[in-house]
Amino acid sequence: MDTRIEQVKQDTWKIILAWSQEILHKAAFRMALWFIVRLGIYVFTDRQYLKQMRYKSPGEAGVDRIKFRLYEIQMRYISKYQLQRATRIYNAYCFGYPLAADAKSGPLWPDDFPG
Repeated sequence: MDTRIEQVKQDTWKIILAWSQEILHKAAFRMALWFIVRLGIYVFTDRQYLKQMRYKSPGEAGVDRIKFRLYEIQMRYISKYQLQRATRIYNAYCFGYPLAADAKSGPLWPDDFPG
């Protein structure tokens, strides 16, 4: 299948990409991670928080704060769908997209990967 571009209306286009859904998900994850690193640089630069936690960079602090918040979300009462989404994103940020995509139930833990 090739990439197709169709004009549906005057200002509306339909684009069908010749990429798999998995590749599109992986690209979206990488873009979101890039954004969070940039956000961490903006938020945590020259902050006492970095000194207390001994982070290597503000970007790493941003990613770690997101991981922590995603973990916290899973402890609250939310819908089953919201829990699945939060768990999948948490797994992706903590263990990488390929492992998160293969995980079918619950959050992943370091003990899930012996060796």
